[in-house]
Amino acid sequence: MLIVNPAAGRGRAQKSLLSLISLFYKNGYEVTVFPTAGAGDAARFAQQNASRFDLCVCLGGDGTLNETVTGLLRSKSGVPLGYIPGGTTNDFARGQGLSGGPLSCGKKIVKSALRPYDVGLFDARRYFTYVAAFGAFTDVSYKTPQKKKHRLGHLAYVLEGVRELPNVRPYHLKVETKNLSVEGDFLFGAVLNSLSVAGLVKLDPKLVAFDDGLFEVMLIRHPHSPIDMRRIVGHLRRGRYDGEEILFFKAGRLSITSDTPLSWTLDGEDGGQTTKVVVENLPGALTLKC
Repeated sequence: MLIVNPAAGRGRAQKSLLSLISLFYKNGYEVTVFPTAGAGDAARFAQQNASRFDLCVCLGGDGTLNETVTGLLRSKSGVPLGYIPGGTTNDFARGQGLSGGPLSCGKKIVKSALRPYDVGLFDARRYFTYVAAFGAFTDVSYKTPQKKKHRLGHLAYVLEGVRELPNVRPYHLKVETKNLSVEGDFLFGAVLNSLSVAGLVKLDPKLVAFDDGLFEVMLIRHPHSPIDMRRIVGHLRRGRYDGEEILFFKAGRLSITSDTPLSWTLDGEDGGQTTKVVVENLPGALTLKC
């Protein structure tokens, strides 16, 4: 089952489609293509059809991947997932070592072994594959016009993020896990199963395991002065997440309560607003073949 978003990544998906179909056929697969035409298509295709296939491959960006994973989990089919990145930022792909063109990733899929991957459950109703985040810059992905994404790539996210700076405001939160309770004003937060977020947050690969049943959680406190902000930026650039301004810890389940509605993004897509949410790790919920 090959789910394709024709609009992803400057239309690269369409250019590679015939070569990919030929590759899969040569490796013993009969291929059925499901092209998406709008939001929700990938999730619906996977949920309704995955059980008829031995493998589901997603060709598209992080949003298409999120939908495909959602459909697979809803189908309860247990069908493995292969991924061919075709979007603009592809944070999930970076974490999984997927580089090169679509054909190169397709070859990796047919040769790779199956492995478990943890999936996030947000508010007991929505899934995410690599990040649930709030605060500064988290709505950049879905506010950035698609044409600008195609023309400028990752630079588009940086430009939109800079434009958003004057509108950044802190949130007063209470965050609780099995072993931790913290309260304060925070500028940004991310619940991660990834090595990076839009290229702005990068984690040491030694800190991250994709199948350990734990998220990496980052919370950035609200800076009280320009000096605090410069210190935070310096920590982020150097990959240091152990200072007073940045909290970094692991958790399999956490609740986040806010005094005001908190806007979330899930895998770069609009996750809605809530004043309280529980985020859970579903260990090995997904099987990867990529």
